[in-house]
Amino acid sequence: MISRLLFSFVLLFFLSRPTFALDPVVLTNASARVSLGLHLEYLEDRENKLTINDVSSPTFELRWTRSEQETPNFGYSTYTYWLRFSLLNNAASTEPLYLELSDPFIDRYECYEMDRGISRLISKGGDSYPFGQRAISYRNFLIQLPHELARRTQTIYFRIDTSVPVTVPLIIWRNQALTSKIQEEYIFFFIIFGGLAAIGLFNLLLFFTIRDSIYGLYFIYVVSMNLWLLVNYGFAFQYIWPQSTSWANIASQFFASLVLAFYIVFARRFLNLKKTSPIMNHIFNLFLVLSLFTGFSCFLLPYSMSDQVSNILTISSFPFALIAPILVLRKGYRSALWFLVAWLSLMFSMGVFILSLYGVISLNFFTQNAPLFGALLEAILLSLGLADRINILKAETASAQVLAIDNLKRADQLKDEFLANTSHELRTPLNGIIGLAASLVDGARGDLSDGAKSDLGMIALSGKRLAHLVNDILDFSRLKNKDIELQKKAVDVRVASDVVLALLKPLTKGKNITLKNEISADLPALDADENRVQQILHNLIGNAIKFTEKGEVKITARMVNK
Repeated sequence: MISRLLFSFVLLFFLSRPTFALDPVVLTNASARVSLGLHLEYLEDRENKLTINDVSSPTFELRWTRSEQETPNFGYSTYTYWLRFSLLNNAASTEPLYLELSDPFIDRYECYEMDRGISRLISKGGDSYPFGQRAISYRNFLIQLPHELARRTQTIYFRIDTSVPVTVPLIIWRNQALTSKIQEEYIFFFIIFGGLAAIGLFNLLLFFTIRDSIYGLYFIYVVSMNLWLLVNYGFAFQYIWPQSTSWANIASQFFASLVLAFYIVFARRFLNLKKTSPIMNHIFNLFLVLSLFTGFSCFLLPYSMSDQVSNILTISSFPFALIAPILVLRKGYRSALWFLVAWLSLMFSMGVFILSLYGVISLNFFTQNAPLFGALLEAILLSLGLADRINILKAETASAQVLAIDNLKRADQLKDEFLANTSHELRTPLNGIIGLAASLVDGARGDLSDGAKSDLGMIALSGKRLAHLVNDILDFSRLKNKDIELQKKAVDVRVASDVVLALLKPLTKGKNITLKNEISADLPALDADENRVQQILHNLIGNAIKFTEKGEVKITARMVNK
């Protein structure tokens, strides 16, 4: 008897319970945009077998759970999810209504309307279908709701089946509001993606101009970041590979790994980790290898597995990407500050976006597009950091040049001092050699043979030649220091030439050369330093003999009237 009463009570409960637990979403003339997150109920289909007739039956009524998130997020799951909401359109306007599913990575979805116990498929789609099969060409999924919704309540059911994290941001739009939203966001996206492209091309131009590899690395990083954002906001599937459904499913993970890999390579070069922090350089090398592995693992492993590995790797790299510029900055590398601020701005924007997805903060235009703001701000800050790096390099180069010039001047001064000191030290023994040879020729040690006298004469002559070279070195040093003094007197040019020719006569030995002094004896005397005149003649005639194999070397002079 008790069991019959209990059964009757339960049956009465289900028959009397309304088919939808939540209050309907009421649309009025002022309802241009309505977010459905808190108006949803959801149901897990763990066997992936339930149909629309199953989930809409009273049998499953107790299995529905009310959503407490602005954007329902179920994470990685192998289950199929059903969602439902009730809608009452009280607006007098006949303007079309659109339902936006603003997650472009949903693999498959089905949308049904339930009217008076009868279900009807309104739309189905997902990125498992070619983009051209969409009824409305848009980066997200847009579903036009039936006009029959006016003035009565209907229930809309969604079936979601996807391998990516299950996130269901559902929004109802009126046609005019949706059109304005699309126009405004396309202007916004053009500014963001165009700005990133301009920054990338500018650095590519710098790479070809300056030939510094860091600008090429930054260009590749910006391009990979741009592609990753295009993928995540649905533009890549819409415009670049609309037919490649399998690639569209893994492109986000692949480009995310490339972004991390090129960011690591650029960071190592920008922060000069090989020199400033060898330990961090080794850690970055490890993350580089792992990021490349995860990038290509998406072609081999199930998406959910490879994507989670990629996310773990990316998150685990964040602390090191934060510590590295701090360590380098403490060593006085000023450009690391730009890197640190750029990284923090990107992380802040990503954090805002993730918090909005999980309903911690409200999902709006700014939070939904926070990664775009962060990416553009980061690109601008890193470009400024590269520009500051150029200024630092210029200052370091200028300082190095000044130091090099000072060192050269000092080296030149030391050389002059060495030559002057050495020359002074050489003069004493040279004069001794010349004097000793001359005294021996004069018979200081008795009579010598003609051969001995000739040899001693050659010694004396060579000593005088060497003495002249030493004097030239001393004179050069005096000229540089501007302290040379001329001992002027009347100089007979012909006599001075004869002396020089006599000294240089031995240089003609073995050559068919005749030396002639054709200076007239009547030539007036010069007001000059006799030693300097002989020095000049010695250099000129000596070079003439040196570079002449046969013929004659003549010395002439004449008066020139000014």
